[in-house]
Amino acid sequence: PPAGIALPVDRREGKGTVHERQTESPEVFDRGQAMEATCGDPELLKEIVGIFLEDCPRMVEEIERALDVADAEAVRRAAHTLKGSVSVLGANALAAAARDAEHHARTGDLDGAAAAFARVEEEAKRLVPVLKELLAG
Repeated sequence: PPAGIALPVDRREGKGTVHERQTESPEVFDRGQAMEATCGDPELLKEIVGIFLEDCPRMVEEIERALDVADAEAVRRAAHTLKGSVSVLGANALAAAARDAEHHARTGDLDGAAAAFARVEEEAKRLVPVLKELLAG
C-alpha cells in the first residue's frame, strides 16, 4: 500500500467470525487507542461512546447540509468537529475520511469534500454497530 495508508489488521489471525474480525480492525475501532485516550477507564469510554452515538447522526447531517448548499467553510467546520470526536475513540478510518473532507473543504474543493463525505458515511455505518456492541457488552 502507499505510505501512510493503513490496512486492516486482524490480530486474531483469522479466528472468529467476519463480524468479530471487523470489530478487531483498528481501522474501524482501535480499542487500545480508545482505552489509552480514556486512561484505561472502561466506564469513561462507554460514556464517551454513548455521547458519540447520540451526536454522530447530527454531525454527519451537518456535513451533508453544508455540501448541499456548497458552503465550504461549514463543511470544513463540521468535518473538523467529527474528526475530533472520532479521533479520541480510535476510529481511524472515519477520522481519516473526516480529515480528507476537512482538507478538501479548506481548499474550496467541494467535489473532493463530497467524495470524502461518501467515505464518512460508509465508515460511520461500519463504526456505529461496533460501538453499540461495546455499550451492550
